[in-house]
Amino acid sequence: MRKNLYIAVIMAGMSTVSVLANTSFAEVSTSIVKNEISDKVLTDAVIAQYMVNKNAKGLNINVVAQKGVVTLIGNVPTEEVQEELEKIAKDTTGVRKVISKLIVNSPEKNNLIITNKVKSNLLKENTVKSLDIRINTKDGVVTLTGEVPTSDSKELIENLVKNTEGVEVVNSELEVNSRLEVK
Repeated sequence: MRKNLYIAVIMAGMSTVSVLANTSFAEVSTSIVKNEISDKVLTDAVIAQYMVNKNAKGLNINVVAQKGVVTLIGNVPTEEVQEELEKIAKDTTGVRKVISKLIVNSPEKNNLIITNKVKSNLLKENTVKSLDIRINTKDGVVTLTGEVPTSDSKELIENLVKNTEGVEVVNSELEVNSRLEVK
């Protein structure tokens, strides 16, 4: 029999249709007869549901099933998506428990983390910490605005920011104002 795509019907007394990738008919039949679902069938059932869910598409979520306990591992963009993926897994026939190791990794949170790292690096540099520099971060692009006393201080700041973890691009709108006091 083919192993690529099968439809399993009637699991645990309920009519359920699940598309299971790479699962043999024998595995599905044996699972239904035993009234339990193998780890592979359960994993494939959850993954199949994620494949047709618009919020799960493009996410790299690892699904691991062991004796009816499904563990979800990966990064998600919002708490709403995290809750939705957990609910899908919980509602899958045969799942007794879901352990979520999903991490909400929103762009807003990443922007704040990068901005704080940049500020921390600038504060560590004695010649820079007293300057009024505004930092705006969006998707790894850091925009710097404000005035600096010399072109050397401007270059130092830009290099500190470029070498900060998470920074992809630096847009420097810093202006040199020689009337500023160098400290």
